[in-house]
Amino acid sequence: LGALALAARGRHAGALESLTSLASASTPASAAAATPRPRRDRRARILLLAAVLMGATSLAFEVLWTRILVFYLGSSVYAFSLMLLGFLLGIALGSLAIGRMVDRLVSPFALLAAVELGIAATAPLSIWLFTTLNARQIALSEALHPQSFGVAIFAQLLAVLPILLPPTLLMGVSFPLLVRVYSVTRKGGERIGSDLGELYGANTLGCIAGSLGAGFVLIPLLGTQNALLAVGAVCALLGWLFAHQAAGTAGGLTALRTLALAAAPLLVALAFLLPADRVILAAGIFGSDRPGDLVHFHEDASAAVAIRNKTDAAGPYLSLELNGVNVAGSSPDLYAVQKMQGHLPLLLGQSPGASVVHIGFGSGGTAHAVSRHPVSAIHIVEISPAVLAASDRYFSGINHAVLADPRVRVEINDGRNFLLATTEVFDAVLSDSLHPRYAGNGSLYSEEYFRIVAERLTPGGAVSMLLPIYTVPP
Repeated sequence: LGALALAARGRHAGALESLTSLASASTPASAAAATPRPRRDRRARILLLAAVLMGATSLAFEVLWTRILVFYLGSSVYAFSLMLLGFLLGIALGSLAIGRMVDRLVSPFALLAAVELGIAATAPLSIWLFTTLNARQIALSEALHPQSFGVAIFAQLLAVLPILLPPTLLMGVSFPLLVRVYSVTRKGGERIGSDLGELYGANTLGCIAGSLGAGFVLIPLLGTQNALLAVGAVCALLGWLFAHQAAGTAGGLTALRTLALAAAPLLVALAFLLPADRVILAAGIFGSDRPGDLVHFHEDASAAVAIRNKTDAAGPYLSLELNGVNVAGSSPDLYAVQKMQGHLPLLLGQSPGASVVHIGFGSGGTAHAVSRHPVSAIHIVEISPAVLAASDRYFSGINHAVLADPRVRVEINDGRNFLLATTEVFDAVLSDSLHPRYAGNGSLYSEEYFRIVAERLTPGGAVSMLLPIYTVPP
């Protein structure tokens, strides 16, 4: 915003200087400086819109791939890191390859149309490649015999590259091509800096919109699998748009335009033909499930929530899982842990009328345990509305409809952010069974978090945390 304000002042000053120069018989150089920048024609505006959509689709794909990969690689920072590495590697290699020849292309519009159509084709291809990811991981592990964590992660990277490289290579090719066609359209090689700035600005706005739209709109509305196909359909429409523009230049291809126009509805139709949520439910963690074991599956912006029938030594039970990670359940041991997390801190001498904040609702067993004590307020902070809905429906025998307790106040928020922002103090701060190795949970085990908690506790207040010493060294 500051740069825009300075640019406006610069244009005003430049106009005054140009008028002064012209009035005093300016030189040819000053006359050239006074030449106004030509206004963008219709084709240039279309290309700026295309830059927005290209940015939106690329970041939407990135968000969707990340959501899927946590089921195959585990809900850890490594899943995101591998996806990001593959994403940036593909874009870099694609840009490097096309950069050597982009200025010699006869029909860049037609090639750009083919590239976007290729990105669209990778959407259904990636669904199939994800469903075969388990087999690739096993084959690579057997071939590499990983003896260290680093080699194991490298094997995972090799397994996911066939999914990530084809679309990202094409994405890397697409932006230099867009710069080329925009420069040709503007017919102003001396303004390449300004043209590139306009394209980067439009593309960056699209990236922001795409990441927000994928996470907060497409996934909750369509689910991850159908969102992949929907984003692919937008890429197909972009291919048609570029093919249509190519029709007015040398090398325009009618067949390419027809193919691109047909691809978009075909991708939408696939959403109705493919088994629902197959791209996630094919992950290895669901591999041993029998028909009917998946009781509930729902995605929202923060997590994919599943409830599955499982069996242990004590018998059958329901498991509540977020992004493939068990967080609660109805088995005796899980229920016992949930009750202890509520009872133990409140048995440490809390006075009647205590105010409690409980981070992570889970199946609601901990919240119900708290409600059995003479507390005045129970603040439940849960980041996923889908968890609350699923628990209220399937785990009523554990939580006993505690959400209807008049002392309960629910806030949809991240636990750390809630404590950071609130001005209230509490007699007890409880966390649900959150394991620090899974993505997002580590912030609740940091020194900074404990300092925040200390500021939100009354004198003599209690803090309850799960410390999984079975997997965390001293």
